[in-house]
Amino acid sequence: MIRLNTILVATDLSPLSEIAVRHGCELAKQFGARVHLLTVVVYPFTDFAKECQKDYGRSIDDCEAEHFAAAEKQLSEINISPLDESQVTRCAVKGFPAEQIRQYAETKQADLLVLGTHGLTGLKHVFMGSVAEMIVRTAPCPVLTVRDPKHQYVSANTATSISAQ
Repeated sequence: MIRLNTILVATDLSPLSEIAVRHGCELAKQFGARVHLLTVVVYPFTDFAKECQKDYGRSIDDCEAEHFAAAEKQLSEINISPLDESQVTRCAVKGFPAEQIRQYAETKQADLLVLGTHGLTGLKHVFMGSVAEMIVRTAPCPVLTVRDPKHQYVSANTATSISAQ
């Protein structure tokens, strides 16, 4: 029998990630599991350089702190229905997404990792790589990737559904 006690949902705070969060929360409800929502804050230097140029005197550290605080706020606003806050841990960390997600899953002994994938192909995939692909290859637990928001899944046991609409 498959037991899911801890479900890690990695989110980049995009609309696709919201769908992955709904999948993770519904699965947690079905299995009575806890959910860990994790976002990894990345600091692309060029974006910060542009931001800091708007207000001379601001340091890169100030820009990073502001960016991190904005990510934490966005993470705190994610809808976790049908769960309540007592079943969810929210965490923002800094670093490289694939590595931080893998480490978090390992540390928290996640039974399942859920994340969205943007489905990049061709040159975009070559140049940008795929965080989801790296995680699937290195995760210490099974990984559920969510791509197509058009599907609706209905549990055989209840009328609960997961829908992107």
